[in-house]
Amino acid sequence: MDPETWNALVERHRGKGCDALAAFARALLDGKKSLYGVVGSLVGALLAALGRPRIE
Repeated sequence: MDPETWNALVERHRGKGCDALAAFARALLDGKKSLYGVVGSLVGALLAALGRPRIE
């Protein structure tokens, strides 16, 4: 993208909806971290049930 196009896009949308977008992105990242924690716990429990060390 050339600099003129980029600047036109940035200037047109500056300050409009940035807070809402940032909050949405933050919620997605927090949800992703939470999902990874749940999956990790489930895999650990499965490995323990199979008699394998949780570190695997």
